[in-house]
Amino acid sequence: MNHLSRFSEFVVWLRRLHVMIVKEWLQLARDLVLLCFIAYAFTVDVYLAGSGVSLQLNRAAFAVHDSDHSFASRELVYRFQPPHFRLVGEVAGAREGMKLLDDGKAIKASTLMPAFANSARTFSQSPPSAAITGPISP
Repeated sequence: MNHLSRFSEFVVWLRRLHVMIVKEWLQLARDLVLLCFIAYAFTVDVYLAGSGVSLQLNRAAFAVHDSDHSFASRELVYRFQPPHFRLVGEVAGAREGMKLLDDGKAIKASTLMPAFANSARTFSQSPPSAAITGPISP
């Protein structure tokens, strides 16, 4: 009788486990956000990590409007070196920079103000302005 009672307890336990598993699967099927996250985390994210997709910045095209034309401003511009950046060129004004952004020829256009070197020398706040757009092909 002892073995029979243990076996019947085991069968009851298996039934409860089966009911609980079915209940959890039904709840998971009802939660669309969690289901999408699980699908992303275990498929797309694993594929991206394994396939060698690089999330590093590579040859980002940018344009500069240098109003200062000082050594400090030129030095700042030329610190943006390959392989991370690619200087498209210097633009004459903000409109030309915005045109490059709109045409997809650059993803960043910066303007260095006329007093950039003085403000850099005295550590005062001279905010450089920048316009940034979405990714483009190299």
